[in-house]
Amino acid sequence: NLDEFWNNLSEGKKMITEVPLERFDWKEYENPTMRWGGFLNEVDKFDADFFGITEKDAQAMDPQHRLFVETAWSAIEDAGYRPSDLSGTKTGIFIGIGTRDYAELMDKNDVKENAFFIQGRSPFMLPNRLSSILNVCGPCEAIDTACSSSLVAIHKAVESIHIGSSELAIAGGVNIILTPSIHMAFSDAGMLSKSGECRVFDKDADGTIRSEGVGAVILKRLSDAKRDGDHIYGLIKATSQNHKGKSGSLMAPKANAEADLIKDVFHKAGVLPSTVNYIEAHSTGSKLTDPVEIAGLKKAFKE
Repeated sequence: NLDEFWNNLSEGKKMITEVPLERFDWKEYENPTMRWGGFLNEVDKFDADFFGITEKDAQAMDPQHRLFVETAWSAIEDAGYRPSDLSGTKTGIFIGIGTRDYAELMDKNDVKENAFFIQGRSPFMLPNRLSSILNVCGPCEAIDTACSSSLVAIHKAVESIHIGSSELAIAGGVNIILTPSIHMAFSDAGMLSKSGECRVFDKDADGTIRSEGVGAVILKRLSDAKRDGDHIYGLIKATSQNHKGKSGSLMAPKANAEADLIKDVFHKAGVLPSTVNYIEAHSTGSKLTDPVEIAGLKKAFKE
């Protein structure tokens, strides 16, 4: 939850561990970059009865679906509402989700298909399921833009509120690592750290570390939140989105595109760059991408 997350940050806890055996045995691959990750506990646990979901349906559900449903429910309660309060409203659901590890496990283990098989393993069914559980009628989108998925989900939610298609929105993302497949692909591409540390903006940077997570935020117009007496964690002044266009390779970033995006969002927000005292960067701990990000920031602030 939010308190535990904050405590881990403020106490500087190292949350990276060896891959748990219940996920996969990294030693089988004789590759040190396969060893590390950040993992949630008890991702196989779910109270299906609480959500009115049958046992067969729950068994077919990707754990990412289960975890996000629980997290969204908790976020609504944390905002001071009963989930039933949202019934019939124009609440939008925007969720970053992309990996299909659970479907891969099902196929590998020849799990017998049932009527819930497709809806349990398809990423696009997660926002649909949450909208159905809550009986809300706003836009409902699964978003896969790789590393930026949850941020793009928030951007889409903000835009939806701006144009009036949502009066309130639930936005966030989820990622669970159940198989070695993507680990192997990242490793082959030279993207994973051998040391088990993501050395951000460091001359010794040797790669990133894949990790799990799930998070959701409740978004409203500031005027509506004040009117309703909500407690407000933060204010989004502006969001923006672009693409790098053509660069050195399909996976390489581009400093000019990042600079353009930063400048655009400052203009939208009406914020002077000189007043900013904290920036959260993508910063994958890569000798290729981190310098590009710094170059983009420098170019934007200089201009």
